[in-house]
Amino acid sequence: RVFMLPLGSFDFEIPAGAEAHTHQDGFIWKQGFDVEILATFPHMHVLGSGYRAWVEAEDGEKCLVESERYDFDNQMTYEFKDPFVLRDGDTVRWQCTWNNSTSNPDRVFDDPVDTRYGERTDEEMCFFFMMGKIGG
Repeated sequence: RVFMLPLGSFDFEIPAGAEAHTHQDGFIWKQGFDVEILATFPHMHVLGSGYRAWVEAEDGEKCLVESERYDFDNQMTYEFKDPFVLRDGDTVRWQCTWNNSTSNPDRVFDDPVDTRYGERTDEEMCFFFMMGKIGG
């Protein structure tokens, strides 16, 4: 059985005019069991320009997904060749970068406005949907 683990941030504000505003978030996986991560799907809206998700474990930092070329019109699900094992006690981190300036041709507003979390396209998101299964 595969489940979806939505990782996301709700407490960010992207200042109007910011060409590369980055927000980082994370948490410690303390569920009492390990999870095999099979795939991830990074998601932002039209101001999104880059993203990264990684795990900090006892044996070091491991990147799950990273790109400096986010494209709202070409969102991808990244399936891992081998499952990534998220162990109880590992720290999961993610960050999103947005371009809320006039240099972004995909912006919604001609004059950029401060933008916060929301589900509409004129608002923003910073999510990583992970597909996984209990085990590992």
